[in-house]
Amino acid sequence: MSSVLQFSDAGDAAVVVDCGTPANTSALNPAINARVVALAARVREVPGVAGVAPFVGGLILTYVFVKSIIDLSDPANSESGNSWLGLGPPLVIAIFFLLLGLVIMLLQWRVEPGFFRRKSELPSPAVQL
Repeated sequence: MSSVLQFSDAGDAAVVVDCGTPANTSALNPAINARVVALAARVREVPGVAGVAPFVGGLILTYVFVKSIIDLSDPANSESGNSWLGLGPPLVIAIFFLLLGLVIMLLQWRVEPGFFRRKSELPSPAVQL
């Protein structure tokens, strides 16, 4: 490893460190890639394991969503303590923007229906694990 002191036209100094070429570490990459591919293949062979993490993540997000709705529905939990339509203002605002997003999506569906009819794109078999 070597270092070189370089000066720019403006007189600023910079130390440039040469850490070698990426070829020095390329011997590790094929071994790591082979292990990742082998692990992914083994995980896919066990029935039901491939969908466990997304399912658990979905359960956690559902719990957080329901707990947030319960907490935000109480007007006392808002900064002002006011009640809008019997609910806390943050929940009313969230419901408004959720409905607004749904309306905008439906309008966009009428304007650009091809976007909503697209097929899923898959990577080529060469890059699939």
